[in-house]
Amino acid sequence: MTIFDDIAERRIQAAQGEGEFDNLPGMGRPLVISEDFSMPIEVRMAHRRLLRTTIEKDRFSLTEQLRFRKLQRLIEKRRRSRPSC
Repeated sequence: MTIFDDIAERRIQAAQGEGEFDNLPGMGRPLVISEDFSMPIEVRMAHRRLLRTTIEKDRFSLTEQLRFRKLQRLIEKRRRSRPSC
């Protein structure tokens, strides 16, 4: 843990003790985190576009199918190149 982590942790604990996190919107509900912010923005944008596609793959035009496959390969390549935690 770095000195910055230690400072941040102390400030968070102090704020919790003072009740600054009480009655926040969404309190008690899980956070919905649909993006991996450790990935580059262009990969996240491509992934978001793939997820939002509602058209079935067999109805894509040939150009769309090729673009879809290229984006899938890019996402997989980026995932493999990321250092594991």
